[in-house]
Amino acid sequence: MRAILLVLLLSGCASANAYTNAAIDAGKQAKDTEARLLVNALCAMGIGALVRNNSESVIEGVLKICANNGVTMDDIEEARE
Repeated sequence: MRAILLVLLLSGCASANAYTNAAIDAGKQAKDTEARLLVNALCAMGIGALVRNNSESVIEGVLKICANNGVTMDDIEEARE
C-alpha cells in the first residue's frame, strides 16, 4: 500500500515539475522577445534622433547598440540628407 502511495506521489511531482519547466521556458521566450523588440524600437528611434542631433557621443552610443541590427553610419548619413 505504501509503495502505491509513493508511486502516485512521485508521479504527481514529475507532472508538476514538467509544468513548472514549461512555464519557465515560456517566460524566458517572452523576455527574449521583449528584449529584441526593445532593441528594435531603440534603433528605430535612434536613427531619427541622430538626424536631428550632431552629438558624437549620441551617434557613437546608438551605433554601438544598433550595429547588430544592421544600422550603419551610411544609414545615418542617408537619413540626414
